[in-house]
This record gives sequence, structure tokens and C-alpha cells, in this order.
Amino acid sequence: MTRRLSLPGPLCLAALAAIVAVAAVAIAQERPVFRTGVDLVRLDALVTDGSRPIGGLTAADFEVRDQGVMQKVQVATQAGDVSVALALDTSGSLEEGRLDGLVRAIEALMNLLAPADTVSLVTFSDRLVVRADSTRDITIVRAALQQAAPSGMTAVWDGLFAGLSLGRGGADRSLVLLFTDGLENASWLSEQQITESVKRSQAVIYAVRPPEPPGKVSVGQAGYLEPARRRLQQVVGHSGGSVLDTDSDGRLPARFVGVLNEFRSRYLITYEPTGVGRDDGWHRVEVRVRGRQAKIQVRPGYYANPR
Repeated sequence: MTRRLSLPGPLCLAALAAIVAVAAVAIAQERPVFRTGVDLVRLDALVTDGSRPIGGLTAADFEVRDQGVMQKVQVATQAGDVSVALALDTSGSLEEGRLDGLVRAIEALMNLLAPADTVSLVTFSDRLVVRADSTRDITIVRAALQQAAPSGMTAVWDGLFAGLSLGRGGADRSLVLLFTDGLENASWLSEQQITESVKRSQAVIYAVRPPEPPGKVSVGQAGYLEPARRRLQQVVGHSGGSVLDTDSDGRLPARFVGVLNEFRSRYLITYEPTGVGRDDGWHRVEVRVRGRQAKIQVRPGYYANPR
């Protein structure tokens, strides 16, 4: 069932502002990294040789420092159920025909889901619409997305926030796949606010940017595209994720499938912090692989308190 987080006219703005404010408080007050009553820190890390993921590593292969203090890694696994939250830009900048490509991309991604995995879908322009919540039924997602006529401005930060909220389910691992060109011009949340929400979330975010057809980019937009990408990477980087460009609409299915496959190749590293505070705010973390050259992509830290 589609749940609309927007109303026509002036009431739309007040309603969305209230929803975002309440949701922001909810995320800020929860313990985002420690499991309640267990006090385990979970870090989702991509380990590559510079180009391809490295498999077969165990807890003994990792070095983790928390505030500079060496920790004992208890688990490092590539297993686990996955909750995928799709946050899709359907603003007026969405090119004609791209919606069909998005449907094909989502179908390709959902065909690779494991039995316990789920998908949620939110679309955003200058309003948010939650179109599917924790489903495995591609027909529901396809029908919901086909209702999303491109229109309006682009609330990237609000759309990402909605994706983070949908991604907080019972699955072992949470992936937010954000599809947007990153040209933010309508969000209630500021870049600073969404950055805080990302830092307090356990989700990993991959942002996929659509191709820009030749001659379709205005002079004004051209000067904003690269800065928009950099801002998007700064925000997404706090989750340990990436911003990925797409060179053609026909490549969208391969890009979505590639994101899911790369996410599954990541290691969920777990440890109980020792020698550091449990309620003293932001903790910087460093992750290395023992005895070999490896590139590691991981969130830069976590909050050790609920505020």
C-alpha cells in the first residue's frame, strides 16, 4: 500500500516539516551502533585489492582501533539478511523514459534477493511518497513505481532520510540505494542534519547518479553537477558507502546489481569496545587487514552515546 507523506497546498509544507522533525528526533535518540544490552560495535567494511573485493577473511585478519586503542574483533562475516531501501529521485529533472529503466534495474536487483531479504521503496521530488515497505513482491514495487510521474523540485536530503528510516528493520544488514543527480533544492533537512543522521545510522549508502544526456544540461546546472557530486560523496562517505556514476540508462540494471553484489561482499565486523568510553560521544575508528595490502572502505566512526 502506498503511504503519502505529502498533502496538496500549504498544508503539504507543514505536514512534511512536522514528519521530518519528529523522525529526526527519533533517529537522534536511538543507539545507532551499539546493540541494546550487548554493547557491540558493528562496522560494515568493503575490502578490496584496489579493484576487486577480497574474500575469505576472518576476524583474525582484521585490526580495529577505537580511539587509537586496539580492539579484539569477535566476528567478521559476509553473511546476513539484507534490508534494501530504495530512495529514488522522481523530480522534474528525471529524463523521459528513465522510469522504465529504473523499473528494469529494480527488477534485476530483486531477482538476486535471498529468501529473507526485503526491499522498501520511497520516491522523492519536493514531496516524499513511501510506495512499498519491506516486501519481496516485484509486482508491488513495479506498480508503485509506475505511479511516480516525474515532477517538482528535488529534496535529496529528505529522500535520503526517508530511506534511512525505512532501512531500520530487523535484518542483519541495511543498504540504502539512493538514485539521484544530487542537485538538492527542496529539502527541509540541511546537509549538516542529514550528515548527523547518516553518522547515527547503521545503514550503508550507495548513491547512483543517472547519466546526463548531451545537450540536456542547462548552463546553470553544469556548474553545479560536480559540486553536487562532491557534497553527496561527503554525506554518503560517513556510512562507508560510495557515489557511483552511470554512463547510460541501459546500464542502470547492471549498476543496481553491482551495488547489491558489492554490498554482499562487504564484511560485518563486530567487537566489544575495551579501554574506551561507552558513553562519551564520537569515536574515531581505524580498520586494517593484517599482513597484506588492501584498500578498506568503512565508516570513519560511531557515536557511543544515545544523543
